[in-house]
Amino acid sequence: MPINGISVGKDIIIVLNDNNGNVVTNRVKSFVSKQKTSNRETIALDGINRHLNIPTGWEGSFEMERTSSIIDQFIYNIEQAYDSGATVPLISITETITETDGSISQYLYQGCVIQLDSAGEWKGDDLVTQKINFMASSRQALA
Repeated sequence: MPINGISVGKDIIIVLNDNNGNVVTNRVKSFVSKQKTSNRETIALDGINRHLNIPTGWEGSFEMERTSSIIDQFIYNIEQAYDSGATVPLISITETITETDGSISQYLYQGCVIQLDSAGEWKGDDLVTQKINFMASSRQALA
């Protein structure tokens, strides 16, 4: 819920889905997304500089507290699909945000590939945090 008209970290829910309808959730601690673009410029014979900013998808990462082996198994299944010559499933990520006015915004990152950037650091009496990086073909507004 927003506080004093400002979004805070508790205002977002992240869900990771594969093409088989499997939902992967652990306790998400942080989420970062960034639009990817291909920047071009041209100088015509009229001498005017013109710039193009072509959308080329999205990228980002999220960190989760390890509450089970679900992420490890999810990554293992992707590796096994690749190793056996099967089609490696694309992933989708659903981002649901509670806005400051109480309304809901929802975005679907489509055509995602993911990478387990960190399976976690194991230390005595400390939380294990896993990190996943992603690249998405597009982001679609659902709500």
